[in-house]
Amino acid sequence: MIKKIVSAIVICFGIGLWYFGVDLHSFFNEAFAPPK
Repeated sequence: MIKKIVSAIVICFGIGLWYFGVDLHSFFNEAFAPPK
């Protein structure tokens, strides 16, 4: 039971980190892209 809860939290945390990482990546691309 506890293992299921912990693994669910870890999965949600991992998805959140991945989504945040993708957001950060596109943000840095926009912020530091050389002007065209």
